[in-house]
Amino acid sequence: MPIITLIVMSGFGLIIPFIWPPFFNLFMLIGHWISTSGPVGYFFYAVAERVTIPFGLNHLVTSVFRFTPIGGSAVIGGEEYYGTLNMFMAYVKENAVIPLDLAGKMEQGKLMIQYGLAGAALAMYRTAHAQNRRAIKALLISGVLTVIIGGVSEPIEFLFLFVSPLLFVFHAFMNGLANMVLPYMGVKMGFTGDLIQFISFGVLRGTRTGWPLAVCVEVAYFFIYYFVFRWTILKFNLMTVGREESSPVTLNAHEETAIANIPVHDKSELQAAEQMVKALGGKENIKSLDNCVTRLRLTIADMGLINEAAIKRAGGIAVVKLDQNTLQVIIGTKVIALRRDMDNYMGIC
Repeated sequence: MPIITLIVMSGFGLIIPFIWPPFFNLFMLIGHWISTSGPVGYFFYAVAERVTIPFGLNHLVTSVFRFTPIGGSAVIGGEEYYGTLNMFMAYVKENAVIPLDLAGKMEQGKLMIQYGLAGAALAMYRTAHAQNRRAIKALLISGVLTVIIGGVSEPIEFLFLFVSPLLFVFHAFMNGLANMVLPYMGVKMGFTGDLIQFISFGVLRGTRTGWPLAVCVEVAYFFIYYFVFRWTILKFNLMTVGREESSPVTLNAHEETAIANIPVHDKSELQAAEQMVKALGGKENIKSLDNCVTRLRLTIADMGLINEAAIKRAGGIAVVKLDQNTLQVIIGTKVIALRRDMDNYMGIC
């Protein structure tokens, strides 16, 4: 495998320098337009940053503004700085409030949508089937804490992105709206992608940054997200976490005895992986295995061999069947460890 990888990647390395420049030039043109378009540019910048997250390209969008002249330039303290991040840190060093144009390109909307995602998580919890709420509570709470404290929004976003792209469009729109409006409301905190940055660059620098008003917007976003998500989930019967319909499947006597004799809280990681593989129909039934931040993603040979009851006994929170051969099992933050142990059990690595 390493030899094959070396050969293939060497080929890509020779080709990419000829393919990439046109795309880079296109990104630079778009970035220049956004940077010079005022509030409309602030809106589209935040929307672009959000909609590229599923493809892992959001840093490509932000880095162009943060570290190049596309983000702007300014002479601060007698020195010239390029890029939003460099200018922002210079203003902080001088203990000065950032100007409006820079505030519009500082992704301030991210803090608003993080509290909005907390409202979305509450909506998913309240609309989940009653018998599933206890099981998904830990997943949602850990996701919300990760969003607010760490600034990583994917654990919550990926819970509804593939179930309802329309909700993700709403989410991206709200990010753009906050990023566009906040500077004109007097909010000039700068980079506030998580709670620590909010305190450091907002609260500790005084009310001149507009942080009290930002708190009001955060509360409003929480309730807007909650009611929009709740209405949409119920109106269109979306299969968000905890709402999946699970058809009961009967275990044979040997499987029932084996699973019942291993309490969930006492299982080792390897035992949980073994039970998960068996619940998925065995090694031969799993054609491919991958994972994201909260889910196992599988291609299955025969969906009829899947035992949803056993999957949940093995630690799965919910099962999402995308088509007759594609399956997702929602695990939570332990998915990486479980995936590794499943690979070991099946002899993949």
